Amino acid sequence: MERRADVAFAHPPIGTGARSAGEEQGDSRMVTRAVRSAQAGDRDALGFLYARYADDIYGYVRSIVHDHHVAEDVTQQVFAKLMTVIGKYEPRGLPFFAWMLRVARNAAVDQLRKQHPVSVEEIRLEDDGWARELGRERAGDLKEALATLPPGTA
Repeated sequence: MERRADVAFAHPPIGTGARSAGEEQGDSRMVTRAVRSAQAGDRDALGFLYARYADDIYGYVRSIVHDHHVAEDVTQQVFAKLMTVIGKYEPRGLPFFAWMLRVARNAAVDQLRKQHPVSVEEIRLEDDGWARELGRERAGDLKEALATLPPGTA
């Protein structure tokens, strides 16, 4: 990866509370610059993006996986993957953070699938049982409906 010495990224302040519109706009410009630099191979820019978004990504992932340790692991996977997929990000009206959330969601869902594999046989058994139960309910409903008809119309 290529390092750019002409661009320095300060890590964003943590826990500063509400931000003004000017601060938000400045932060947006820094993120845009960091993304471009990271796409060019700048590791400091990746470090900035990690510092800026890691807590938010962790919180989002934890809301999906419901486990602190798994959320930490998935968050690390997201940022490790970021190094290889950041080149695919194109602004096109989609904020970088929204794109990161999509990457995080996909990683979290993949993790859940690994944790809870379901065999095809289990799905078939569940489907068959459900279908039989539904058939019994429909048959019962049909019998009830027929019983309400006047004699000789059925």
